[in-house]
Formats: sequence, C-alpha cells, structure tokens
Amino acid sequence: MLMPKVSIIVPIYNAEKHLRRCIDSILSQKYEDFELILVNDGSKDSSGFICEEYGLRDKRIKVILKENGGASSARNVGLNTAIGEYTAFSDSDDWMEEEWLSAMMENIGNTDLVIAGYVNHEGDEVVNKPLPLVTYSEGEIGDACFTLLNSFQMGFLWSMLFRSSIIKSNHIIMDENMTFQEDLDFILRFLTYSNSFKTIDSCQYHYYYTNKVSYRFTVYGVVKIMNSLKIILDESGYNHWRDIYGDSVLLIPLQNNTNISMKEIKSYIAQYGTYHYSATASVFLKIETLLPTFLAVFFARIAKFMLRKMNKINY
Repeated sequence: MLMPKVSIIVPIYNAEKHLRRCIDSILSQKYEDFELILVNDGSKDSSGFICEEYGLRDKRIKVILKENGGASSARNVGLNTAIGEYTAFSDSDDWMEEEWLSAMMENIGNTDLVIAGYVNHEGDEVVNKPLPLVTYSEGEIGDACFTLLNSFQMGFLWSMLFRSSIIKSNHIIMDENMTFQEDLDFILRFLTYSNSFKTIDSCQYHYYYTNKVSYRFTVYGVVKIMNSLKIILDESGYNHWRDIYGDSVLLIPLQNNTNISMKEIKSYIAQYGTYHYSATASVFLKIETLLPTFLAVFFARIAKFMLRKMNKINY
C-alpha cells in the first residue's frame, strides 16, 4: 500500500473476547488513511485466527505473529513495521468511536503530539475524562506534564497521536524490562525531543480498566511498580524536569495506582530506591502470583496485615 498517514499499533494476547469490537471500531473510523498493525504476541486462544480473518478482509491491515514477549515487545515490533507519518496505539480490549482518529488528526498541525481525553469504564462506572484545548510550547512542556500527571491524564499511549519522525530519528522504543509505567517512560522519552504538544477535549476512546491486570493494593504489585519506577528515576534525560519539580513529577502515577501516600513513597525512594521485602514476604508474593486477580487482592490485604504484625514489612 502507499504510505499511510497514520500507523495504528495493537498488541494482542489472548484477546478473543473483545478483539473484534476493537478492530471493527478502528476500521469504522471516519479518517481512513491509516494502516492497522495487529501484533499477535503468541496468543493461545483464537486471537490469531481473528487477526488473519481481518487481514484478508482489509488491505490496510498488517498481521504480525511473534512469540510471547509482553505488550512492550509487541509494540516494539509494531513500531519497527510502522511507516505512517503519525503513530497511534490501541489496547485490544478497548474500542473507539468513529471520530477518535479524525479529532487528533485535525488538531496535530505543527505540533509533535496530540493528547486526547477518554472515557473510563471501571465496573459499572463510566466517566468522561476531557482535556482543555491547549497548545504547549517547548518551554511549557514540563509544567504541562506535571499538571497532566496530577490529573491522571498522562501515562497511556492510546490517548495520543505521535509524530513518527521523532520516534524513528531518536530510536525511541518501549523498555521491555519495565512492568509498570512503560507507557509513561516512552512518552517522556518522546517529549525530550519535542518542541510542542497539544491537548484536546475529544473523548472518543473507551478504556476498560476492569479488563486490565491491576497491581493496585497488592504486595507483589508494589514491588513491580517500584522496580519499574527506579528505571525511570535513573534516566538522566529526565533531570531537567526533576530539577524543577523533584521526583514527584514521576511519583504521582505511583500514588494514583496504589494506596500508599506520597510521603511513604518518597521515604522509600530516599532510603532504598526500591521496595525491599524479607524471605517471609517473598513466600506471600509467590502465592499471590498464582491466584486470580480478585483473589490476589483479597489475599494481599490479609498477607500485608499478617506481615505487618510479624514486623516483616512496614508498609
């Protein structure tokens, strides 16, 4: 196909339940000049067959099959394949209204990035998360990031449209060693090379939080969060923002995703750089990883109570 204007990358792993809804919503976009890159990350269900079916149906679709390596690995394969002037992302269990792409394309102009609002689905609660229509110049990027992080409007790729030349010329990829906030890491790397970005009030993307793997309130999750956070904190390229705001500009997402106070987070960062736990605690962590998410949350609360009583952890 001729060079499309936009490349849309969708990492897929065992997503048969919602995958058709996601793909159909992308193919129904009013803005049609795009390629859709479906990266099947070693799915064991019928996701691969669904991808192949759509690949035969629409010439804009590229289907890539790879061994399982995680969402970041799948997105990197997609980035390596993408040829569009702009890059967008979607999760395989979400869906978009028909003006999702056109709203971002109409506003990108000379800016390097557009950030749109979204619709958040968590249980029975449905909440629109709009943003103001504002363009931020290079000198305003730090302030804008701080504000967006504070309002939980930053840190996810699917609400954004990126200028691809910045990604490719600066070799920006997903950090496959990270298990939390890897989206934020990618975005911050992108913005270090950007001259401006724009927020818009369009809420066309439907994000189903309840379908995601949640680390909230879990012992195991906090450890993974802190290990990923340390990777970000060690990145020298972010120092120009941290000099102004301190580590809080990057710690805010952690506060948003756990029940830990900012004071406790900063205390642990200052002392360890990551969370440390005893051999006793590690037994609980191993058990927790074998449980379904809803049981893991329940188990973690009991485990944390017991560990605190045993003086094995202090958070």
